[in-house]
Amino acid sequence: MENGILFQKEARDRLLRGAELLMESVKGTLGPCGHHVVIQKEKGLPCITNDGVSIAKSLRVRDPYEQMGMQILLDSAVKTNETSGDGTTTSILLAYELLKHGFQYMENGGVAKAFVSGMEEAAAMIETFIIAHAQKIDTYERLAQIASISAKSEEIGALIAEALKEVSDPRCIVCEQGRSYESKLRIQEGMEFSASLLSPYFLPQDETSCSFKSPLLLISNDTIDSLQQIEHFLAYAINERKALIIICEDIDNEVLTQLILLHLQKKCQIAIMKAPSFGSYQQDLLEDLALVCQGSALIKELGRDFPDVSVHELGNAKEVIIRKHSLQLFTVANDAVQQKIETLKKQLPTVSKQYDIAHIHKRIARLEGKIAVLEIGGYTKGEIEEKRMRCEDALQAGFAAMEDGVVAGGGLAFLQCYRNLLPMVKEKSKDQLAGIHCVFAAVLRPFLQLMENNDENAIEMLEKQLSMDMHIGYDVWKQEWCDLHAQGVVDPAKVVIQALHNAVSVAGLLIRCDVAITLTQK
Repeated sequence: MENGILFQKEARDRLLRGAELLMESVKGTLGPCGHHVVIQKEKGLPCITNDGVSIAKSLRVRDPYEQMGMQILLDSAVKTNETSGDGTTTSILLAYELLKHGFQYMENGGVAKAFVSGMEEAAAMIETFIIAHAQKIDTYERLAQIASISAKSEEIGALIAEALKEVSDPRCIVCEQGRSYESKLRIQEGMEFSASLLSPYFLPQDETSCSFKSPLLLISNDTIDSLQQIEHFLAYAINERKALIIICEDIDNEVLTQLILLHLQKKCQIAIMKAPSFGSYQQDLLEDLALVCQGSALIKELGRDFPDVSVHELGNAKEVIIRKHSLQLFTVANDAVQQKIETLKKQLPTVSKQYDIAHIHKRIARLEGKIAVLEIGGYTKGEIEEKRMRCEDALQAGFAAMEDGVVAGGGLAFLQCYRNLLPMVKEKSKDQLAGIHCVFAAVLRPFLQLMENNDENAIEMLEKQLSMDMHIGYDVWKQEWCDLHAQGVVDPAKVVIQALHNAVSVAGLLIRCDVAITLTQK
């Protein structure tokens, strides 16, 4: 391997070209009138989507400098998607505009440090303004409006609203691929979680599920290496004439074969599922399952082995339904479950990470025995997967809206910042002032792109928008001027803020760069 190296203008031009390729690929997907992109996959059918971050992740170019520019800009979209689930295309558009104008300013002798400082100051001003003007979400209908806009589908928004009436919290809603052309809502009773059946022989021939009445459950995150480890459980199940469902991390192939033979010979009804998830999340799930079943979970980190577990520590259930990739069980209520739910609710204020908060909410929902499953339908596999991805983004946008409220959509929130904050900019150094103006120029781009995607004259629409009342904006879907808040055309405040901050972050890093180094083959 050897290095390729470019300096200053040549380096910036190639990096900017990569960023431009990324921006051009995703800009047409913005808004309800946005277009789709078809992406070739190494295996299976091509993916058709209008999800900005999915498109961005799929892009590859031969020029290593252009690839670096794309990858750095992609980081803006990925971070926005991780934190708020939406706004990825907006983040890329903003980052590109900042980068383009920033590079131009550097070529004219600007000071990068002061310029980037001005950008960061402008982003902080906009964040303060947006937080101050955000409206809290107080009804399921408003949350459904946000979901509809994010998913670009009133059907999905209506399904999410219906699901919220059942489970009250969007964190307790799960999106799955459906098996028909219609999207449906299914409210799960009992406890259900994803787990893979380790052999299809445990299901009746030509059946996709199997029901076990009053089975015993062996729950562990350990690996079964020999039949001797679990023979006392098998003997007990056979003696009690009950089915034995084993949930474990893995199992030796020879032991699996022996258990399949026992099942097929009808000596003992058996099903073996792979324990889902990993690490502490897996341990939490298995302990919750054991609690619901009034049994014990064998957790290898606690130093217990299979021979140490008594047969009386096996879990019990009224009924268990197993499928190829899931397990559903129905149990009798017990006080320990309610106590655990109260404990988890008390933990919520002490947790800061969004993923951990969502994890606790899902644990509570499972223990309460109520999870809403959105079965996303369509005529083809590609359509179903594309709609499912939009549904998941819509749910993430719903979480974000619940946290920080909503602002006017359609690019209006940024335009409100432009109109109200730009005249308030105080005297700064030349370079800082240029950085501030760069950000305020960039925030116009999402509105302009929305208009372009709707085949409008973008400049004329922008001039008209800036001359109107602060609360009036253009509803692209209905093609009319109206009060966007009243019409439900809103964006989560968190999405808008994160899109801008992440764009400023990656653009600021690149603007400071004078040299680009790549690895090349000899």
